[in-house]
Amino acid sequence: MSHISRRMFAQALCLVAPAMGLACGGSQAGTGETEAAMQSPEWSEEKSVQTEPEVEELARAAQCSGAALNTQLLARSGMCDIEGHSRPLPPSVSARLASPSVTAISGQVADVEIVLSNSGTSTADLYLDHSCGFESLSSMVLRDDASNRLDRVGRDDCPLDASCVGQVAHLSLPPGGEAIITLPLPASVSVVGDQCEEMPGRALSPGTYSVAWKTPYSETPLVTTLKVLELRRLSKSECKTYSKAVAAKAEPDIRLRRSVERQLLFACQAEQPSQKFADCRMKAITELELANCQEVKLPR
Repeated sequence: MSHISRRMFAQALCLVAPAMGLACGGSQAGTGETEAAMQSPEWSEEKSVQTEPEVEELARAAQCSGAALNTQLLARSGMCDIEGHSRPLPPSVSARLASPSVTAISGQVADVEIVLSNSGTSTADLYLDHSCGFESLSSMVLRDDASNRLDRVGRDDCPLDASCVGQVAHLSLPPGGEAIITLPLPASVSVVGDQCEEMPGRALSPGTYSVAWKTPYSETPLVTTLKVLELRRLSKSECKTYSKAVAAKAEPDIRLRRSVERQLLFACQAEQPSQKFADCRMKAITELELANCQEVKLPR
């Protein structure tokens, strides 16, 4: 059985120190203090003998246990994955939405956060399936003020995707701890075919909608309000100012700049770019910043 160095164990100890009620700076200095303590007569060689798997388990415990856990990051890392199946939430853990309302630009996607909170007096263990992503286990129904369903057109009795299995994250929440699950909320309409295949549809019209989420974390749907805003586009008259500003950044040669400006003006008046895209390009200082500006892609 191989042994690890004092330094490696000190670093692992710093990872789990907060969960164990210990003080550790987490910096190089903090690690040095821990190592210095391990060199004292009170620290016996027997205490420092640890195997690499044990240190890995300490590091895993530090990542997968805490008062504020980001489930998406932990799921992507795979550090908290175990062999087994998902389980219902413990009685002390409840689910709620982080905010009663969400705002999104028409055609874009907003984030909705589900908060799993431990109101008990002891640590709660969570076994969460993320085989196809957390969003695959939840479904939403979006309705307008007249109760018309608007999030999808076509077949509405498709089951949730159950084709992925085997990826379960084991997380530990101390009393008062929270785990956040983020779900995408598109401000657009999906078209569902006869075989349950989904295709992009039109953007939702500006307005206020009610969204009910059915999730495995709550017996009753979690309800939020979605406020859809219109994507502001440049008017044809504003295109002149935009074209002149961007041409000055894109073409340093003043003799060629006029031609670039005319091309930009023609394209702007034809396509009417979004205000967000135009602001990005006008604020750009370098050519790289200018190239990195991306137009908002909206379904039509």
